[in-house]
Amino acid sequence: GINMGIARNIVAYREENGVFKDRKELKKVAKLGEKTFNQCAGFMRISDGKNPLDSTSVHPESYKAAEAM
Repeated sequence: GINMGIARNIVAYREENGVFKDRKELKKVAKLGEKTFNQCAGFMRISDGKNPLDSTSVHPESYKAAEAM
């Protein structure tokens, strides 16, 4: 999951690059690897992002199923 160090890196990334535009952008945060992304992505909300599902609890792995509905 996200520890204090990764949380600081998320805030630092946001301060340096502006608001996140999609969940995939979280993968650019230092020390936030694929495993951590998979564990936390469903809890992260991106308001007014590129993909409306990014503001929901739908996990990116389930986007295709959600879009089909």
